[in-house]
Amino acid sequence: MNNSFLIATNRNYETHAKKVVDQLESFGALDDGEIIICCPFEIGDKRIKYVKDKKQLNGNTAFNDAAQYSQGETIYILCDDHYVSRKIIKQLIKEEGIGIEN
Repeated sequence: MNNSFLIATNRNYETHAKKVVDQLESFGALDDGEIIICCPFEIGDKRIKYVKDKKQLNGNTAFNDAAQYSQGETIYILCDDHYVSRKIIKQLIKEEGIGIEN
């Protein structure tokens, strides 16, 4: 596996992080990658690995917790409420060769 996309959140999955997950999937980023979300509440989306945020200290701690479960050679840290541009993702993982088209 080449790519691990990490998201830390303490907000409602449906209104925030799910939009980022949907975008990543539509860009083909899961063809050779994984999404790991660290948050205090359980998420039932089979596209992601869920890591419970037991400490709830801050985003940095949550990203570190998520990274411990990462299997990708490259780790990407993403916000739970920001649009992920197709162009940016394509540039970031271009060298990984996962086949994102224009």
